[in-house]
Amino acid sequence: MVTAISMLTRLDCLVLGFESPRSCPDWASRCLPPPTRSVLPVLTYFGFKGVCKYLEDLVAHIDGPRLNKLEVTFFNQIVFDTPQFIQFISRTPNLETFEKAQVVFQYGAWYYGDASAASVNLSSRTSGYRNVSVRIPCIELDWQVLSMEQICTLCLPPLSTLEDIYIYKCPYSQLDWQDNIENMLWLELLHPFNSVKNLYLSKEFMLCIGPALQELVGVSVTVLPALQNIFLEGL
Repeated sequence: MVTAISMLTRLDCLVLGFESPRSCPDWASRCLPPPTRSVLPVLTYFGFKGVCKYLEDLVAHIDGPRLNKLEVTFFNQIVFDTPQFIQFISRTPNLETFEKAQVVFQYGAWYYGDASAASVNLSSRTSGYRNVSVRIPCIELDWQVLSMEQICTLCLPPLSTLEDIYIYKCPYSQLDWQDNIENMLWLELLHPFNSVKNLYLSKEFMLCIGPALQELVGVSVTVLPALQNIFLEGL
């Protein structure tokens, strides 16, 4: 696959997807990344759906110097280990710096894609066309939160340039956040966002995240240490 892709030097859009984890090629015989990578000089969009280990093999072998939009859907897994994916983002000039993060939860009927999923989207306030999106299909609400925590902690480069984070549910989603999700899960989700100054919450999430943030009052702050403002939907 990598050899075939590397020959497509005029490729500007690459989409690779699998229907289920079982349909993904076997990665048991994975080899070390080559000393030099194949360059796709005009690639601007890369979309992938599959298991993280297959994506790891792919991005270890390619570079996309003009890539400005990366959309990834991982099948739900217990642990995500993606050092090559992190390096791929870090060495792509247009994907190095983002100021805005959106964490979106979705449950029930929706007009496209997976009916129940969670996603994190990184974007620039000045260049709207540049973004990185990672999505996890998942039904259980606590697993959605846990999956987002793992993605933000293990699958993305350090989020040191982010200033704004939005947490909300997808329109028309049937989420019921009265479900009892432990405060610690919310704090672990927010932990990687050390530079965030502004937190934007939809009303559903204020009822969940507010009590978690209250636990930080009067103690040494390790979660959102740079936070200055909290904005609530409709206020």
